[in-house]
Parts: sequence; C-alpha cells; structure tokens
Amino acid sequence: MARERSGRTAQHLVLAARLRTLREGAGLSVKQAANPLGAQLATVRRIEQAQTSPDAGQVPGRLRRRPW
Repeated sequence: MARERSGRTAQHLVLAARLRTLREGAGLSVKQAANPLGAQLATVRRIEQAQTSPDAGQVPGRLRRRPW
C-alpha cells in the first residue's frame, strides 16, 4: 500500500534542512551519505529538498548494518 502524501509541512522542511546540515557538518557529499544507506543519490537529494520523506522503517535497519 502506498503512503499517503500530504505535501511539504513545516516539520518536513525542518527535517530536510537538519539532515542536510548534519551531512555537511560531517563533511560528507551526497554520494558518501547515500552509499551506507543503500540509497540513490537522487533519493538523498529529494529528502534534503523536502520533495520526499525518508522511510522511517528502512533507515534504522540500514544504519544498524553499517560497520561504523
């Protein structure tokens, strides 16, 4: 079943800006941030531009599998 889309909200915009700030603060390119998550560059860009939301069910599992 597809997720319901509600468009950009203030929370969505704040999250997008925060994720980009964290990535940049860590000195990571979009590609470097996408690779460990198994995500496409375009997906990370769309999340950071608040064009789409990260899937909360997928991100924690992907992060747990990474050898940080």
